[in-house]
Amino acid sequence: RDCAFRRTSASRRASLSQKVNERQSASSTMVGQASKAADMRAGNVPKPGMKAMNGGGGSVSRSSQKYVAPAAEKPKAKPKGLTHGQMVMQWEANGRDAEGKLIKHTPKKQGWTKDEINRARDRADAERRRAAEQAAVTTTPAGAAGEAVETAEGVPAHELARARLRELAHALQTGAKGAAGGGAEGASAAEGAGASCEPPPEEQWAIAECRRSQLEELECLEAMFADEFVLVSSAGGVERLRELSESLGEDAAGTDAAALREVAAHPPLECSLQLTAHGERPAAEEGERAVPLVASILLRVRLPVEYPKTPPVLAIEDVMVTTQEPLGRDKMLTTVARLNEDALVAAMLERAAATLPEPCIYEVATCLTESALEAVGHSWV
Repeated sequence: RDCAFRRTSASRRASLSQKVNERQSASSTMVGQASKAADMRAGNVPKPGMKAMNGGGGSVSRSSQKYVAPAAEKPKAKPKGLTHGQMVMQWEANGRDAEGKLIKHTPKKQGWTKDEINRARDRADAERRRAAEQAAVTTTPAGAAGEAVETAEGVPAHELARARLRELAHALQTGAKGAAGGGAEGASAAEGAGASCEPPPEEQWAIAECRRSQLEELECLEAMFADEFVLVSSAGGVERLRELSESLGEDAAGTDAAALREVAAHPPLECSLQLTAHGERPAAEEGERAVPLVASILLRVRLPVEYPKTPPVLAIEDVMVTTQEPLGRDKMLTTVARLNEDALVAAMLERAAATLPEPCIYEVATCLTESALEAVGHSWV
């Protein structure tokens, strides 16, 4: 019995000792894991990868890589807005509402319908037929009265005058017709003499800024006077000037010096406008009716290098005042009145001075059409 008791006591002691060792091992493991977790949270040890966590094949999760912030994108340059003068010209082109106010916003047309395409084609065909009829008409200068001219029967006199004006405008463009006044030639010679002395870079940059404004104004004029505008300067030269002006950028210090010199040395830009003014000739005697008149005027415009800081050079190349009655065959196409061209040019320059340094050519053209027939006085033919 004593031997059995001793064996039982020994086995119990061994079992108790084993349990105590297991509990101590488990406690030390938990303490080690807690310590390692604390070190990981503090960043003292790297996080285990997939392989250390019994993952597959030692692959690394993207979440374990260091975060790199994306590069900030540079803000795009905002497009330049229109100046106040250009917006006014656009509003004038839109027309006026019933209350006489300028229309500032017009709905954009989504597309042409089939009916609109057909109407536009019909108008173009009618215009071509009328141009073909007028091409066969022989005309005379405005001051040459007394020579018989064969005209297309039934065509109004003012339409024949406008056809003649278009021929003169294109003659100016091709250089077949010289300038009517010597003052314009003198201004061109003076500018050519000044161009031989190269200005300093600061003045060249100021001229380049003026050139940009001039090119924008020519684009506006061409859009507003679609049938009346003719570019007198070389189209290739103007396109070259536009490309150089765009290449200069906005920083004067970092611009191309050769391109800047070429822009500053470019000849003055010129254009012509075929304008129409309406009025009437007062009745000569009591009981007679007034005669409606139409003045067809060819205005030549030269933009100096520093325009719009300086006024433009204006010249009236040709004027013809006619009635609105159709001419019969073998009738004479002559002017019925002579305008005071010097007074008209003075009035236009006065309007330009009140508009500068904003673009003023549209205001000048408006002044001419409004006051042309007021400058007739008693100069009736």
